[in-house]
Amino acid sequence: DKTAVMLYNLQYVLGDDLFLECMKYYFDKWKIMHPYVEDMQQAFIERSGTDLHWFFDQWLNTKKNIDYSVDKVARYELDDYYIRLRRKGKMQMPIDFTVIGNDNQKYNFHIPNRDFIKKTSATVLPKWFGWDKLAPTYETVVSIPGGIKNVLIDTTNRLADINLLNNAKKLPIDFSWDSKMKNLPNRKAYEIKWNPSLWYNAYDGVKLGAIFNGGYMKDKHYFRLGLWANTRLFNEYMLFDDREERFKGNNDPISFDFLYSSILDPALKEAKVEFGAKWLDGLNAYKLGVTKDFGYHTLNAFVHAMHRKNENDTHYLLQPNQWTPDKWNNWLQIDYTYRHRFGETGRGAMTLGMRMAAPFSDYDFSKFFLEANQRYDIDRLQLRGRFFAQYGLGNDIPSESALYLSGANPETLMNNSFTRSRGIIPTSWGGYGADVNHFHHGGGLNVRGYAGYLALDERDDWSERTYKGYSGFGLNLEIEFDRYLPLFKGTKFARYFKMDTYVFTDWGTLVYENIDEEKQFSRLRGDFGLGMALTVKRFWILETPKPFIIRLDMPLLLNHPPNVSPSHLKLRWVLGIERAF
Repeated sequence: DKTAVMLYNLQYVLGDDLFLECMKYYFDKWKIMHPYVEDMQQAFIERSGTDLHWFFDQWLNTKKNIDYSVDKVARYELDDYYIRLRRKGKMQMPIDFTVIGNDNQKYNFHIPNRDFIKKTSATVLPKWFGWDKLAPTYETVVSIPGGIKNVLIDTTNRLADINLLNNAKKLPIDFSWDSKMKNLPNRKAYEIKWNPSLWYNAYDGVKLGAIFNGGYMKDKHYFRLGLWANTRLFNEYMLFDDREERFKGNNDPISFDFLYSSILDPALKEAKVEFGAKWLDGLNAYKLGVTKDFGYHTLNAFVHAMHRKNENDTHYLLQPNQWTPDKWNNWLQIDYTYRHRFGETGRGAMTLGMRMAAPFSDYDFSKFFLEANQRYDIDRLQLRGRFFAQYGLGNDIPSESALYLSGANPETLMNNSFTRSRGIIPTSWGGYGADVNHFHHGGGLNVRGYAGYLALDERDDWSERTYKGYSGFGLNLEIEFDRYLPLFKGTKFARYFKMDTYVFTDWGTLVYENIDEEKQFSRLRGDFGLGMALTVKRFWILETPKPFIIRLDMPLLLNHPPNVSPSHLKLRWVLGIERAF
């Protein structure tokens, strides 16, 4: 509440005794009447006997903020020390600061910003008169026998400074265990929380490590760092005897996944910068970009780079043949998202973007894409729809970033800890072959009934694999009817679980190059079936873990079934992590 914060800072300016006298004077003068803001301002000026227009004008008529910092502390001579403070915000205020000596003795100082000096026991220093870019720094020399341990601005924590991290000579850090509970952010310190991490994949075996999360007020200088030692315990070579010996012992010894982001305010409002780097499950990847919000609109601009050093690094993958090793896949992507509502229950988002090869990439490609997701409630039914279209250019297209008929490409699979490598998902479910498989992850054209199928187009005396390409379009529809069959409603399990049931249909076609090197559309493939998605909303008493979704889809009907199982109507099933869209 800005009014409460303003009054608290007015108390900081006037001092406790004078502030209370002004409040009493204001109350007595205007009791049983209807004063305006100007009347309160005038009452405080009358009782305090000083000009407070500078204070009220800043707080009531501008969007300025307060941000003071300890800029420099250095020995001047003998026991004298040079201290420089900086006003980084545009709002001016008097400053109280405390110097803590090496002997833990405290020395309090007050810097007035006007001729008025509040009642204080602190040592009063010369006036610091300035605002905005006028006189942004203040220098003084103080005598501290024994040396300075720390310098702190406003130890009472009343000053409405937007960044308390720079209010001290030493960065205040709060290092603690991550309890996975929701807590208010610590305004007085940079928080770093940690917890142990245990994971597994078939090549590294058991991964032992820790995850660290840090940030200030949730959105300033946030980072997430995962570190793991890859023990090889219970990996495929320990559990099975029929694995290829050429890959044995060549897994990565360690893994890390680092992400940093921070808001750019005030330089760029409603924007944040993001940087990421990882050496994880055989992939070296980097990204750098900016995100800018405009209300319901979001603009992203990112540069990415990905590289797998050799064939050992592809041995991690569910689809090892779909990623070419020893090639840099670098690209620049710019996309725009518009979130909207329609009618009383409709909501959705539309993303329009482009991607092109970046410098030092071993590939030459570009693409333009459009994705629209919509949801609409009709009585107790929910209609969910997705449309995706992509137009690709270039003759050297990375397989890991291609457009796939049935679902996500290998690049997208790397964003999920369950799908980025073999082990959690059975290896036999991950590849492509002559028949449909049992694993699906949302993405691409999302025709889930053809998961794992090479999608052969047979024409006259030739056939072409059309399970991936670089251009195409697809349509996905789901109608949820779980509100008619609420599985957990009214039970104690409803707090922890939710079951969505639905019917679905998916349709899509890809553009590929035939034997005459001509581009043409593949057959329009479609499916129809039933599905259910179980959401684990809560893990015991823990509050911050994200919900976990496991999905079972049964594409009962295919319009172009594989030759090895030519029945259009058949009991087929696929499992997935997260919803299809």
